[in-house]
Amino acid sequence: MVTARDILTLPAPGYTGAAAPTIDGSTPIIEVMHRLLASPTDTLDVVEGNVVIGSIDLRSCLEAMSRVIVNRGDTSLVELECAREDYSASRISHAVEDSGSHVTDIYSIPDGPDRMKVILRIRCEDPSAAIRSLERYGYEIDDVRSRSYADSEAYDLRIRELQNYLSI
Repeated sequence: MVTARDILTLPAPGYTGAAAPTIDGSTPIIEVMHRLLASPTDTLDVVEGNVVIGSIDLRSCLEAMSRVIVNRGDTSLVELECAREDYSASRISHAVEDSGSHVTDIYSIPDGPDRMKVILRIRCEDPSAAIRSLERYGYEIDDVRSRSYADSEAYDLRIRELQNYLSI
């Protein structure tokens, strides 16, 4: 697990850390992100005991997250939305796996008092089957990003237009 200690930069000589909020060096990066976004200074001082051992800013946090979240060419990103009471990571994963794909990452974010926004990274280049499965499970798809999905979507649109043109 990546912690605050793993992503800090060393303080400048003589720096006392009086201006920025502090965070313990063993704090997980997910909590660091939330605390960093709430910080009025856009930085956090990392402490061990009462000693400032470094600081974290938005850039160092993003760089650490980019190392944690590996970019793969054989995955697709799917953003969906659902009611808070319908959110279940296992149910969403099951819907994706019903299509023959696999969830590699799942991120959920509250989107108002009664909604959840969920971002999935799934292992497949064409997520069309996974999207249909998620929709059958009642999830609303907001966005899809994939190398081949745009081509697949354009192809489906062309087929529908041709069928309409030929009155089929």
